[in-house]
Amino acid sequence: MTDRPILFSAPMVRALLGGRKTQTRRIIKKPAAINALSVFGPKFLLLPGNIDLVGFAHGDRLWVRETWQEFFEDEIPAGRSTQISGRMGIPAQPRRRSVVVLRADGEMPNHPEHGRALWRPSIYMPRWASRLTLLVTDVRVQRLQDISEADAIAEGIIPTANSQTIDCATERPSDGFRALWNSIHGPEAWDANPWVAAISFDVVRANIDEDGK
Repeated sequence: MTDRPILFSAPMVRALLGGRKTQTRRIIKKPAAINALSVFGPKFLLLPGNIDLVGFAHGDRLWVRETWQEFFEDEIPAGRSTQISGRMGIPAQPRRRSVVVLRADGEMPNHPEHGRALWRPSIYMPRWASRLTLLVTDVRVQRLQDISEADAIAEGIIPTANSQTIDCATERPSDGFRALWNSIHGPEAWDANPWVAAISFDVVRANIDEDGK
């Protein structure tokens, strides 16, 4: 079992929290993997000993990185969820505790002394601050455009316009996923039809990792 960080945007974090997202697709970029695909095909990459070429394996734990910041408890608006204890403190005020706040849950009000909240990019989130862990249950290697309608729904797409995901008012969830993919990777990313690792997972919410890392 391996712990790996993985990045998600705020809308996709909300889809994870809402139970709508149980799959994600990540581009396979390693040259050795691409060469193997051209010679042996996608199943070769999933054989024991080759899984490093894919980057993900059954049983892996993927801890989610999202946009975050630490705030003191007395700065948190009433009713806002704060699950994880922070590590920021003021020596002169030992009882003033900090907590981790996630931007996907909404913006924070301006600080009376320091102005608007300065969020930390997701890439800088440490393991101890992550609230979501994905337990990998399946990995497939396929072309991006081979996604099925059921898999598009598992990616968090629903066939109606809504406030939690990209606007995808269409009868085909795969059309919504195509629009989402292009919004993340660029306007011609879908047409490039890259090889991807299609990762299925169970979502686990946790306050803090047991060993505090």
